[in-house]
Amino acid sequence: MDKAAVFIDNGYFKRVLRATSAQGINLEAFSKWLCSRVNAEWYRTYFYDCMPHQSNPPTDQERQMFSRMNRFIYSIGKLPRFQVRMGRLIRLPDGHFKQKGVDIQLTIDLLRLSLRRDIQKAILVACDSDFVPAVQEARNEGVLVFACFSRAGGCGIHDELHTNCDDRIELKAESFNEMKFLPDGR
Repeated sequence: MDKAAVFIDNGYFKRVLRATSAQGINLEAFSKWLCSRVNAEWYRTYFYDCMPHQSNPPTDQERQMFSRMNRFIYSIGKLPRFQVRMGRLIRLPDGHFKQKGVDIQLTIDLLRLSLRRDIQKAILVACDSDFVPAVQEARNEGVLVFACFSRAGGCGIHDELHTNCDDRIELKAESFNEMKFLPDGR
């Protein structure tokens, strides 16, 4: 059976979860569900995110957010077959924030796994057209690339990414029903 890696850009994934009102998602179950959709064995999930902004000195709210995120990232890193990659958050001149380093890490992982033939399928939970060159190269190496998207709340994917992937997996609210944590946190 083919092996698939799942690549989750958590910035995009959080938007999908908010748009579909999904909460308490079991990321291991989600990864396995995605792989079952493309008829592949789950190889590994790569999870990309950034820590939240902290002022200097940080506010109490910023400290709490940072602490929660730190615990969350630590818990994901302990999951079997999960690899966490962290970028950084920078403040733009207009006051908004932008992730830096996340896209390049995802690109490197996708290309490395494709070139080493560790995977035959790649599942992107990401929407950015910056991934198009990596997707094209992965496909040139024989990897089938699937893009996940949601029609809810404007969580589609860039047209160029849509066009360059082999197929798409729609994430609907009901898709997440089977992947919730049990009340005891499992």
